[in-house]
Amino acid sequence: DKKYDTSSSEFTSKDLKSALKKCLKAEKPVKEEEPAIRDITNEEKVAFTEKVMGIAKRNLPNVANAVKRLDQKWTLKIFGDALKETVEWGSTAADEESGDFKLSKEQEGKRGMRLVKKILEENPDILATQENDHYRFFQDQLGEKGYRTTKDGDDSKYTRAVGCGVDLEPGEDAIKKCSEDMTFARIAKITSNAKKFAKDKAVADNDGSCLFWKAERFSAKKIMKTYFGKVTEGGVVGALLADKKDEGKGKCIVAFATHLPSGNKVENEKERLDFVKAVSKWVEDEVSAASEESDCKSVGVVWMMDGNSYQDFENEKKGLKKGDNMYHAGIEKLLHLQNYEMADDNKDSSELFDADGRSDLPKVMASSVNKIRGVESVQLTKIGEYQLDRIDYIAVSKELQTSKVKLPAFDRSLPRNEEGSPYNQILPSYENPSDHLPVVSTIAWGSKSDSAAHSSIQALSKATLLLLLLLLSAPALLLLRP
Repeated sequence: DKKYDTSSSEFTSKDLKSALKKCLKAEKPVKEEEPAIRDITNEEKVAFTEKVMGIAKRNLPNVANAVKRLDQKWTLKIFGDALKETVEWGSTAADEESGDFKLSKEQEGKRGMRLVKKILEENPDILATQENDHYRFFQDQLGEKGYRTTKDGDDSKYTRAVGCGVDLEPGEDAIKKCSEDMTFARIAKITSNAKKFAKDKAVADNDGSCLFWKAERFSAKKIMKTYFGKVTEGGVVGALLADKKDEGKGKCIVAFATHLPSGNKVENEKERLDFVKAVSKWVEDEVSAASEESDCKSVGVVWMMDGNSYQDFENEKKGLKKGDNMYHAGIEKLLHLQNYEMADDNKDSSELFDADGRSDLPKVMASSVNKIRGVESVQLTKIGEYQLDRIDYIAVSKELQTSKVKLPAFDRSLPRNEEGSPYNQILPSYENPSDHLPVVSTIAWGSKSDSAAHSSIQALSKATLLLLLLLLSAPALLLLRP
């Protein structure tokens, strides 16, 4: 109503009341005279104050809760927005496989390039990634720095059509299609969460396990892969790498990368062991075939894995002893491989601590994962799940030895609000854009006694590319693998 200028200092409550009445009764113009405005008496003030205080006291818990919820909502939004910016990749799998794809200045700071920079900081000779649904991105970006993921002389470029990024129904036909191409050192899950939960499935890829190596150090003689049988969980990819540094001595590495299913229950651990059993004969055959290569007089095996399981996983109440778990009964006894040891000043405590449903984990533990599944996760059944664990492996055969590994050690007994609590270092972060820390080990030819006389190889098992959502300690949201 243009009659009332609300910005005017002369605009009064009487004007407002009159205007409101006009709005509510537009068909009936206001005729009655408005009563004069007066100050309320002290008695009225006291009565009004007592009435309001009574209402406030009766409803204080509800009011406080509403205020707290509003504060949390906006705090979550702020942290959520910050995290989304932190984990935003910057491009799609479809973008990356197009022939004219180039990184913009903005994309240089996105998650994809920060992961590449993290890898290059470690400068590995052999690299394994799990849950990688931007394989072409890494092929190109790491390729510029001297890494290969195809055999020497083969400069083929990966596309989703070749790598099973297209929609396929799980089954034997899908396994055949996704196993027949041995161009790229990558094995994809056929119906992975990365594609299932993508906002735009048409431009997304299935995630998988991948291998990269320095071309100046290794010559790839063969690429191999096999599925576990349950194709939604992927399989194992391998590469036979001749060591150029020891050229003429016939030293070769068979490097494998894989990713086992998650879960803290005994049935999950038994499933992981079954997967190792399912591929053990294939691994044995591939290593034997490598030994028969004319250029390979000595063959060592490196197994790089997100095992989703602590190597001393145990639940005697449910009938599973440590010696029967995935690592001890599978990796050690069937594959004859030994995982890395922790550095002397980085050992787990002998004391165990029962928390988050796990009584088999050390109270103080060197950890490769420290994450909480956040409220924006598309995997609704996993929201709120917390994991502080060491589940990543660099296991080697007797022909090789690994250096001792260092990882951050956390006290699992500390509450969230105490200094030093692992909740204050939840992953991913801007500096470590994965929800796993990189596990880095120097491996050397020969036994420990004569290791000083042999050349070493840097093996980096994880720059994990998880595309899941996590909850930071503050509370913020965290994602991921890749």
